[in-house]
Amino acid sequence: MPQARRTQTKQPKRPSRLAHLLRESGLYVLGAVALYLLIALMSYSPSDPGWSHSGSGASIENLGGSFGAWIADLLLQGFGHMAFIFPFMVGWLAWRVFRNDSLSSSRRWITTLGAVLTLLGACGLEHLHFAAAAGDLPFVAGGGLGSALGGGLSSAFGHVGATL
Repeated sequence: MPQARRTQTKQPKRPSRLAHLLRESGLYVLGAVALYLLIALMSYSPSDPGWSHSGSGASIENLGGSFGAWIADLLLQGFGHMAFIFPFMVGWLAWRVFRNDSLSSSRRWITTLGAVLTLLGACGLEHLHFAAAAGDLPFVAGGGLGSALGGGLSSAFGHVGATL
């Protein structure tokens, strides 16, 4: 009677200890960046020196310090209240790095394009519908991006057409 041969099944490769350590370090670093951005945006003060103005000369109120005040001013001037999506995007990236979610090149491009289009659309809609919400803040609703996109579409297609 012939002897049965044992076939070797390939074991999935386990990531090396160094690779796991690097992914975990990426999670901590990107998580800290996301938390810092969120704190800097939440503690924004128009009197702090920033990208668009030199400030009032008083002490910096932003909990992120002078760099936090500068980056918060830059993001809020550029994107309006949609700037608050950036800490969550960095946090999502941190989680993806940690889980080692590798995407194909085409899927990575589609995901990036979707995120950019979502940000553009949200800034434009914020400018069109929440202009009164900006109040006395030194930036317009939707930021400069929303103002350019929403204002241009509104003048070309009207308020309802730009919303659609």
